[in-house]
Amino acid sequence: MDLSISAASGQTLTLYTGAVRFTDIGNQINQHMYFDMIDSVLLSDDNVLYLQLKFEFYGIAVDPQNAAHRAVIDTLLDNIYAVTGQRKPPELAAEQCFSQAPPPDSEPGEDRHTEQGESASRSG
Repeated sequence: MDLSISAASGQTLTLYTGAVRFTDIGNQINQHMYFDMIDSVLLSDDNVLYLQLKFEFYGIAVDPQNAAHRAVIDTLLDNIYAVTGQRKPPELAAEQCFSQAPPPDSEPGEDRHTEQGESASRSG
């Protein structure tokens, strides 16, 4: 598997079998990392993909709408999930995430758990 993203600013992210290489020519960085070494993957609002290894961040500009970039990002995430044994979270539509209505018998701002907990502790 040789998938890569190259940014105009001189960064390159290349996926190999079992590993990733991040190269930044301008800052003389050539970092090889195994998938299980990556602590987190972040995509900023301005479409910079960051890989975190302990306290170091390696970033490359990406275009999530570009099919080739999307393939690299998806393959990277799939490999990280596969090696770390984590379950990949299900994909939800945005409207499903934000359309959670409160239960019909509750008032806005009402904390039903606290009231139940207080009444249970008083009766016990």
